[in-house]
Amino acid sequence: RVSLRQLGDTISYTLSAPVEVHHHIIQANKLTMVERPVTQKVQRSSTSTKNKPQRGMFIDDSKIARKFADRILMPKILKMQNWIVLGETPEQIELSIPMALAMDVDIVIIDENLDYEYEKAPNNITLSRMETGSQVCASMIEKGVDALFCIRSGNTSQDDVEKYIKAGAHIIICKSFSNQELATPMFDGFRALQEERSQKASDNYSSQTSAFPILLLN
Repeated sequence: RVSLRQLGDTISYTLSAPVEVHHHIIQANKLTMVERPVTQKVQRSSTSTKNKPQRGMFIDDSKIARKFADRILMPKILKMQNWIVLGETPEQIELSIPMALAMDVDIVIIDENLDYEYEKAPNNITLSRMETGSQVCASMIEKGVDALFCIRSGNTSQDDVEKYIKAGAHIIICKSFSNQELATPMFDGFRALQEERSQKASDNYSSQTSAFPILLLN
């Protein structure tokens, strides 16, 4: 169960598992939630054979990108059953880790450059260590978020790509890559991740045969 309380510019939250959030809509610095009753806790198995991701998170500081993700990318292109779109404020970036854990997300798509001007941030809050999508990715993995991680960036030089991979990204998406063509590589990547989990569970895993990283740079 997720409950949020806002007093002025301060947002407090309480997370209680199990929870499955149907959809979150972000407006005017407020999170409005529509929850679907949960009949039993979702248990992720290391040998899961689920073919397509069902629960997704999209993080971007761009209002246009967030609207596109909420209205088209997540429901129509990737056909998510449940998703959340974050990134309007630095506080939402800070909330992304506990929300990803509570939702047990299958896929996380993060913009690399999360740019918030200091004077426009509520209560003069800055991102502290979470200044880039790759840092958010690394922090999520450190905290136990088990998902397919995708970083979107306009910077895709060899050094940049190596930084994203080091942070734990499975897929690197250049912003010039057609959003309409994302479904196939995303689904292929998710299936490959399921196979790797299964191999690791059976001690047959070899990093030399990994399908990652997947580079979508055209």
